Amino acid sequence: MVNVFSCLPYLSWSQLPKEHPLPSHLHRTYVATPCGNLELLSCQPRHRDPKTPPLVFVHGGFGFAAVWLDWMTYLYEHGYTGTIYAYSARSHGASYPVPYLQMVCGTSLDDFASDLATVVSHINTHLEDEKEPILIAHSAGGALVQYTLLNRMITATGLCLVGSVPHFGGFDAYWNWTKMDPWMHPRSWIFGFHPMSGLAHPKLVHQAFFADQFPLDKVKDFMHWMAPYESLGWAGGQNGSFWKWLMGKNEWLEPMRILHSVNGWERPGDRICVMVGSHDRLMDLSMARRQVSEFRAAVRSMDLEPSAVKRARGYDADTKESDHEEATLEVEVEALDRVRLVVVQGAGHHTQNDMQWQAAAEVVRRWLEQL
Repeated sequence: MVNVFSCLPYLSWSQLPKEHPLPSHLHRTYVATPCGNLELLSCQPRHRDPKTPPLVFVHGGFGFAAVWLDWMTYLYEHGYTGTIYAYSARSHGASYPVPYLQMVCGTSLDDFASDLATVVSHINTHLEDEKEPILIAHSAGGALVQYTLLNRMITATGLCLVGSVPHFGGFDAYWNWTKMDPWMHPRSWIFGFHPMSGLAHPKLVHQAFFADQFPLDKVKDFMHWMAPYESLGWAGGQNGSFWKWLMGKNEWLEPMRILHSVNGWERPGDRICVMVGSHDRLMDLSMARRQVSEFRAAVRSMDLEPSAVKRARGYDADTKESDHEEATLEVEVEALDRVRLVVVQGAGHHTQNDMQWQAAAEVVRRWLEQL
């Protein structure tokens, strides 16, 4: 158990924008919104193909655009021929700050959806000549993307959800968190329900976000860039029905309506990729499997042309791949009915930042190739 007093230095009720250092191939600009400027990182390809769609990375709760630096760099170095983007939502990263009470109590899921829609519209209109993006989203960012797609605020040509809150809501994740850290709620009461109560110490962040082998000193650096507080409207707006969850069948968003905003089904390839770390203590494998199962059922009901329902070439069901670095990192890929499930062995919730990030990035690269 983490001592309550040791958490106090990690709590803050104010913030300033944080500009994470960038490698030379990435650039930072800003997207104007009625409320303030949003940070946008971009990476131009070495060899551009005008037909290649842009990638837009979406971070999760307490996140920031730079959580995607490793994956952005990997895809750039391995020849992705479109532009790669990542943005920070309001009061995250180098985007404009929102005062504590306004952020925690007065900022809704719809506000974050508006930010995402503004960024995608800016990219489509001013940077990419109306090319629809491929969206890659993590955790609560995955819930945000699904919500924004369902409401037709954006469209995409592919969707990759990484350790994502599923379309049926996040109560399972909060229950997993409570079992993992039963003192989280008492700490929250002591700290006046500060949203950071569950992450107010490096050991807590390590436990929630990373696998056991991840170095604790890297967790401390990661925490420096995290948002110091979070919107309860974003967190609470993605949970679905509490009573249905208690009865064992939570519901929130309808998969079919999400998929209708993902275009390109007339072409072969898996339009949807769901990735989860085998050691994700929040969004566990059972949640990912239910999500994939319900997405596949929705695809089957879409009455696609038979030629478009082929499995992605080279990825039959239950295919297993291994990547070798200093040790063997096994990645399991299951592709069926245009929806791909990826299990990254040994990875925690922040798969894109954990020790296995490179193996996971390679699977994403291969998924992009077959779209």
